[in-house]
Amino acid sequence: AMTDWARRRFGIAAVFADHSGLGGKSRISAGELVQVMLRSSEARHGALLPGILREMGLADADGKEVKASAVRIRAKSGTLNFVSNLAGFVGDGQGELAFAIIAADPERRAAVPMDQREDPAGGEGWTKRARRLHQALIRAWAQAYL
Repeated sequence: AMTDWARRRFGIAAVFADHSGLGGKSRISAGELVQVMLRSSEARHGALLPGILREMGLADADGKEVKASAVRIRAKSGTLNFVSNLAGFVGDGQGELAFAIIAADPERRAAVPMDQREDPAGGEGWTKRARRLHQALIRAWAQAYL
């Protein structure tokens, strides 16, 4: 039902295996996720989106937030074992970009035994590197387009 609703409401081809969208068979592209964010006001509860986004300053090359940064990020993250996503908006008060970053290693995720899913070997380091990648992409986009 959620897949059908999203296709009708937002014109996307995403597939949701369950109500959370986190099931292993769920699929959505970064472009589709951006489309949903940009068209969220068309949904009945779309006005709730800004309330779930966390605001932060742009991060420096070491991954530390620059609290005084004129460039602000409003985003929601999602993290699972060997999956790290970030979607939101980045702006400088004069312009704003919507973005979605989906970083995943599905083979590595699938190889984690069920009894190790709470804290898989290498998971913490992988997630840190993925978050640094998120920030590097956002910095580059802000420099190029804002």
